[in-house]
Amino acid sequence: MFKKCIVFILMILGFTIYCLNAYADDNNVLAFKKSDKEHKSLSSAIGISVNSEGEIALGFRDNYINVYDGNGRFINGYSFKTSGSYVFGYDTKDNIMIFSVRAGRCYFFNKDAKLLEYRGFSNSTEEDRYYSSLKGNRKVSINGNLYELSELFGYTKLIKTGANENKTIIYDIGWVYAVKILIGVFKVLFIIIVLVTIKKAIKQLG
Repeated sequence: MFKKCIVFILMILGFTIYCLNAYADDNNVLAFKKSDKEHKSLSSAIGISVNSEGEIALGFRDNYINVYDGNGRFINGYSFKTSGSYVFGYDTKDNIMIFSVRAGRCYFFNKDAKLLEYRGFSNSTEEDRYYSSLKGNRKVSINGNLYELSELFGYTKLIKTGANENKTIIYDIGWVYAVKILIGVFKVLFIIIVLVTIKKAIKQLG
């Protein structure tokens, strides 16, 4: 009985989260918003994209994108909601494309966060082509500059290497890394405590 209750609660939570996320995709157009605050993310970065003006977009798993100029100066950011994972990139007109994997749609926004259009896909081949073209670029070369995303042990850095081999740090997670480590430790401890508690409860019922 105890096991059945746990499974039932987990199913209800999972269904509720799914419905809330789906609502964000279908009815609120990802809640895509422009921000003037740089996001220092506890989540890992998913990739980078560079537009024709040399502006670098850095996307994070927690649905934030930071945009920088070629000298590493923060320009603006974007926040949004997706049902599950996403990939992103600039198109040829420097619009930002957000591909929501679960929804199977690609949304196009201009620099002011205005939705221009979205595309569904009639077949998996076309969908896979869009997904593959946007998926997780960690190294981009444009106009003689190399932009490289590094995540050594979860420490996120975005580095630009110029034609003269000079390096510029575009993004550095900095002190947030310490918070990230602490949260990871607390998560592991919490899981251990829950597993021990469940094990004891099962023994008592048995």
